[in-house]
Amino acid sequence: LISYRFLADYFVSVQQGIQSLFREFAFVKATPQNRLSLVKLFYRCFEPIGRRGDLLNIKEYHSLICLICPDFPLELIQKTARIILTDDVMDCLVAFPDFIYAFQVQFVYEEFLKLCLEVYSSVLAVAIRANSQSTSPSVVIVPTSAIHQKKLKDEQQKCNREGQNIRPVPENVDTAVFLSLLEEQLLLRKLSSHPPINVLRHLVRFKDHVSYYEFVGLVVKSEELNAHTGVLPSRDKLFVGSRSPSIHRKQVYRKH
Repeated sequence: LISYRFLADYFVSVQQGIQSLFREFAFVKATPQNRLSLVKLFYRCFEPIGRRGDLLNIKEYHSLICLICPDFPLELIQKTARIILTDDVMDCLVAFPDFIYAFQVQFVYEEFLKLCLEVYSSVLAVAIRANSQSTSPSVVIVPTSAIHQKKLKDEQQKCNREGQNIRPVPENVDTAVFLSLLEEQLLLRKLSSHPPINVLRHLVRFKDHVSYYEFVGLVVKSEELNAHTGVLPSRDKLFVGSRSPSIHRKQVYRKH
């Protein structure tokens, strides 16, 4: 039987937002509250690294997070790096502020980002097909990722086989179309956690076209979304009055 004291300690840890400390990844990922707890713990435990201005690579950030969640997968840290670097550069040094805000979005809103990529890829595929038959100039921006470039190349080869004259492949999409379809899918999917629609609209209000990583970058940099998430302080206050937590063992929920 679970003792009353054990339950009391667990609910105290939830109240303090530290229930994810030393827990397995399956537990940490299970609910939005647990994910927020991990982000909060990472910030509170390792903020001194950012305060000193230390730059770490992706493997080093992974080692840090494994101190509070031992089986945390490297893949999620790599995905965080792609938001910042738009490439798989494991040895590239990343500043703590850049990492922590990107990690918050990648981990807390992981399912939302997957949905964004699905919608973006479908809109981009339609744009490629339309562009292959168009005489109007296409818009080209920074490439997204190797996976997307392969999809674009496959689409281009398919059009070549059909005897079509291919213009330069577009690498961004119409913002209004993308956001409209994204809103539809958010209503259908009913994700447990995603940025408010009004915040997303505000982010892209001045953009006619957007790439996937450009859109995600805007989400990461949004102070409005950061305030809505409610875990990290604003960027200008990230190191103001912060300190590492004093966590007593009796207040931490452990699995026995």
